Amino acid sequence: MLKLLRQYNQWILVVGGTLLLIAFLMPSAIQGLARQSAVSGALWATYSGGDVTGADRDEAQQELRVIELMPSQILSFLGADKDPAHWWLLVHEATEAGLVGGDGDGVAALEQIASNAKIAPEQLLFNLARASGSNRDVVLAALAKVQGV
Repeated sequence: MLKLLRQYNQWILVVGGTLLLIAFLMPSAIQGLARQSAVSGALWATYSGGDVTGADRDEAQQELRVIELMPSQILSFLGADKDPAHWWLLVHEATEAGLVGGDGDGVAALEQIASNAKIAPEQLLFNLARASGSNRDVVLAALAKVQGV
């Protein structure tokens, strides 16, 4: 056995090192592929009316980051502030019922929250966008959807 190990020492190191390298890099590669497929619009779920893509899931996650910054007991009671799938379903049902408006509803909700907090609406919008890591449009869309839900 030792003679065999001495004879093929270099090949054992090459093959063993390669296998170890693959074993250590595999988790990050899998995560990278999952992230890439979510961004490219891969299918996330299906329902009777169509398909939900990874981009829809990312949008729901961004909206959830905005919602988590607002203390709303109604959304907590509905369980809408934890799972992107649950939030997407609530928004989908509200949209189908015609309860979700456009950015105008988001601006109205922003002004109402700003007046309650005694802060300028632009400053509140900036704070929400910065804290959630999203942009102005995502914040306004999330506020409009909260009003609809």
